[in-house]
Amino acid sequence: MPQPPEDLGSHYVLEIDDTEVAYFSSCSGLQAEYETYSYSEGGLNSFVHQLKGRMRYGNLILTRGVTKNNTLLSWFQTPKERPQRGSVTIKMLDRRLAVVHTWAFSAAWAVKYMGPDLMANSHGMVVESLEIAHEGLIPGVS
Repeated sequence: MPQPPEDLGSHYVLEIDDTEVAYFSSCSGLQAEYETYSYSEGGLNSFVHQLKGRMRYGNLILTRGVTKNNTLLSWFQTPKERPQRGSVTIKMLDRRLAVVHTWAFSAAWAVKYMGPDLMANSHGMVVESLEIAHEGLIPGVS
């Protein structure tokens, strides 16, 4: 039986090392793919073998309206060498703020912070975004 529309994700919460730090209105980059390699076998002209390579993950991009909280900017500005990188968790919430789905990522660190475009005559929403690199999904969480 299909789930009712109110269970669709409308908000996302970011946890850094099991501490809830921010809510977001959009999240992209939840992707994983295998590299593939073509191998042409000599004397076989009807197809080319496709071999599986390494797993690659996209960077996560989270966007929200600007707030007074500077936790994300501080996390971005803190240098993270490999042993210092912790985990991040993204929880998709429904309109009632109940958790619909959870994804966790290992060895995560902020690679890009984008503040708002500032214009004196702008009446649109002012947003900021954070881009996070990581080393993959944590098994058993998502």
